[in-house]
Order: sequence, then C-alpha cells, then structure tokens
Amino acid sequence: MTTMAYPWDAGDYAQHSAVQARWASELLVKLEWPLSHDVLDLGCGDGKVSALLAGRVRQGSVTGIDASPEMVALACRYHAEKDTANLRFVQMDARELSFDRQFDVIFSNAVLHWIEEHPQVLAGCQGALRPGGRLL
Repeated sequence: MTTMAYPWDAGDYAQHSAVQARWASELLVKLEWPLSHDVLDLGCGDGKVSALLAGRVRQGSVTGIDASPEMVALACRYHAEKDTANLRFVQMDARELSFDRQFDVIFSNAVLHWIEEHPQVLAGCQGALRPGGRLL
C-alpha cells in the first residue's frame, strides 16, 4: 500500500469538519439518486458525509474509504451506535481501489486535492463503477 503523505489527527478533523459536511449537503440536495444505489465515498474522513449519503440511499449501501486508519476508526466509532445498517468504513488508499464493479456512484467531496496521482484514482474508479455508474 502506498504510504500517506499527510498524517491526520482524526479527533481534530472531526471537530473542524463542519464545512466539508455543509458542502456535501449543499451538493446532495441538488442530486437525485435512486434509493437503491450503492455508493463509494472517497476520503470519508470522520464519516459525516458518508452518513448523509447513507440516509439518501436507504435501500442501497455506502462504503466510506479513507487512507488514514485513525479516520476510519473514528468513523466506525462515531457511527456504530446509529441506525446505519447500510453504512460501512474501510481503510483504503484512493489510489489503490480494489473494488470490481460494485458501485453505482462514487462520491468525492474533498479528497482529490490531497492526491497527486489522479490517473491512478480515476483508473480505480473506472474499475469500481458498474456500467452506467457516475463519479461525482
């Protein structure tokens, strides 16, 4: 696995990530998705946006990935007690996606500017999307 270039403090991020969640909320109200979509959230961070997505696709599922083990652990802890049966978190680098045609939508709110290797990310996204899927 490729090593991360930036060490995240998950607790600090969770305390200061309201703007990212607001951006995602503003975008999500403009999008119409079938309730059954399966969604991949690239760079899920503390899981707030992933939970918003899970609330919109109640008959589908959301997988939030983040390269930071601390972020994934925080997201799992924060969302473990909530009604989020359709939500899971996985530690994975966006440059090394290992999904095979599993998602209808790949959503990225605020991660791509942290990654220099966009061709790797896009190739992984292409492999993770089902035919007709969308990268947002």
